[in-house]
Amino acid sequence: MAPLEGRAYSSRPFFAWEIAPGSKTYHFAIYEGDRDKDPAARIVYEADVTVAELAYPQEAQPLKAGQLYSWRVSTPTATGKEEGVVARIIILDGAEAAEIKQALATAGLTSPKTPEDRLDQASVFENYGIWYDAFEIASQLAQNPNDKEALAYYEALLDKLDTKPE
Repeated sequence: MAPLEGRAYSSRPFFAWEIAPGSKTYHFAIYEGDRDKDPAARIVYEADVTVAELAYPQEAQPLKAGQLYSWRVSTPTATGKEEGVVARIIILDGAEAAEIKQALATAGLTSPKTPEDRLDQASVFENYGIWYDAFEIASQLAQNPNDKEALAYYEALLDKLDTKPE
């Protein structure tokens, strides 16, 4: 649920993908560098999961700012596995990270305390094209079925991601 070329502010991004019909498990792998260009790229983290999302775990080594990573999800099949498309992600560094940090500080959203503040924070990330962070916040807030505003934002963000050119 992100562009094939994306950026993240957090060194522990949130990954989400479309559900594969009939699949009950997924194999997630994140690689150092571009897996398409370097099939021998080192795996940084991998896990088998039963849902179509993964929050990069706290116990895993944080991803490095400025580093290009790629990730892929595979699903088991009767004949082995079906490899998903490779997506690339860069963890923001330098001036770009500073610009986002300043935008959050200016908006008073460095440490949001309410769901409304979190939604505003997601909107800042979205406005800067930082889809991984925007989607993580939207996904978390949409877990509350009583928060209609968060659910509407989450659905609107999904629509934008579905129609976003790669």
